[in-house]
This record gives sequence, structure tokens and C-alpha cells, in this order.
Amino acid sequence: MKRILGVFLGCIATAEAQVVVPDLPVLQTGQGAYSRQFTDAFSFFVNPASLADGPSALGVMSTRKFGMRELSAVQFSGVLAVEGGGMGMRLQYAGHPAFYQLNAALAYGKTLGTVALGVELGYLALQVPGYGNDGAVQTAAGCLIPLGPRVFAGLRVANFLGGRFRYRAAERLGRVVEGGLGYEVSDQVFLSFSLIKAETSPMLFLFFLEYRWLEKGVFRTGINTQMHSPWMGVGWQLGSWQPCVQAAYHPVLGFSPAIQLTYSFKKEKS
Repeated sequence: MKRILGVFLGCIATAEAQVVVPDLPVLQTGQGAYSRQFTDAFSFFVNPASLADGPSALGVMSTRKFGMRELSAVQFSGVLAVEGGGMGMRLQYAGHPAFYQLNAALAYGKTLGTVALGVELGYLALQVPGYGNDGAVQTAAGCLIPLGPRVFAGLRVANFLGGRFRYRAAERLGRVVEGGLGYEVSDQVFLSFSLIKAETSPMLFLFFLEYRWLEKGVFRTGINTQMHSPWMGVGWQLGSWQPCVQAAYHPVLGFSPAIQLTYSFKKEKS
């Protein structure tokens, strides 16, 4: 059990004494970052530049990876639209008291002409049996560029600054580069494709589709090629609230259910 937990919490020491700790799982949410109409409270997890033009929003999501209580995760998010941009705050916790990751971060996004830019600063604390307690500063920066009225391209880099652990200076967080392309097919349909390359890990490809029907219903689906895991979710708009249930499937490890709830404030146009 501990071996399984160690792998999925990402605390793996390599021969170069480098520790690669990937972001806590957010692959089932926030994928509307490469758009303007489909962003939500979690979009800046994917790219902080999405804060530049999004509405104020709140969100919470709970996931039980592979149905295991020890791999449970909860995420809280808050977005505040300000003049010329937006601010975001996130808090993520995964694991259990003896074996966990805790991630807190602040982000800011701003539009400069037609390009949106964003930065994020956070701290990752972890506890692993046999490894002890430690933590490291996380940094990220991103940009979003419109390629057309409904097509957007984005880039995000993480942990190129900082990333050293407090008590093990020879170890650091792995650097991550992510590129994505989003296409708003219509006001109801959105497609996105992302490539993510983390140090010491193979390239990861993500596909995402969102479809809105009857002005209330929301259907989302996608696939994570690294783990061969398709997922889907269904939600319903109740005024400013949107509850959504989701599940990912791994052919060997089984299902990962999730519940998401977001609240969006009306966006004021300047």
C-alpha cells in the first residue's frame, strides 16, 4: 500500500537526487482555460493567464482517485475579477494525515493588448513516511494568444524559478512545460488539446470536449493518454451554481469519481 501511495503522490527520488513532484491532479477540470466563454473557477490551475478575462467565481472539487480513500483529494478555488485582469487563490490537499500533499497558491492575470499574461506563486508542503516533512516554493507563468475569433493558443511553464526543498537543497521540483490549443466551435461546443512535458516523465496528451445543451446542461469528456484514462462528467446550471459529477476510468486500477461545485458571479462589462 505504501508503495502505491508513494508513486501516486509523486515523491520519487531519482539518481540525480532530484525529486519530481507533479501538480496535484487537476486533469478533470479547468480545461476551458484555452477559451473566453468556457472558463470557470478552476481554469487558472491550467494556465494563470486565463484570469485576465474571466468572471469572479468560487469552486470546490473532491476526488477519490481509483476509489481509494488514501488517494482522496479536495481543491478549493476563488477568482476575483479586477480592473484590467483578475486574481486567483487555490488550496489543494491530497492524501491523509500521515501521507499528504498540501498546495496553496496565489495567481494574477492581465491583458496586454490582445495577449493575456499570468503568473502564479505557491508553496507545496508534503509528508511521506521515510521521507519526513518538507516543502518548496512553486512558480508558474503563462500566456494566452488569440489566433482567431474562436481559436486560442496558450503556453505555461512551471518551476523554472525556485523549486528547491527547504531541508534537502539538492532536491527540487521538476520543471513543467504545457502548451494548448482551444477552439470554440460554437457557443455550445468547445474543444481543446494540450501537451504536457514534465521532467523525467514522458509527454502527456490531453483531449477535452465540452457541450452545453438546453442552456442548462453541461457534458464534459476527455482522455489522459499517459494513464490511458478516459473520463466524462455531467453538470447542470442552477442559476449561478453549477454542480457536476465526473468519473475517470483506468483499465487496471478502476474508477476515480469526483464531485465539483462552482459559483459564478455576473461579469460586469466595462
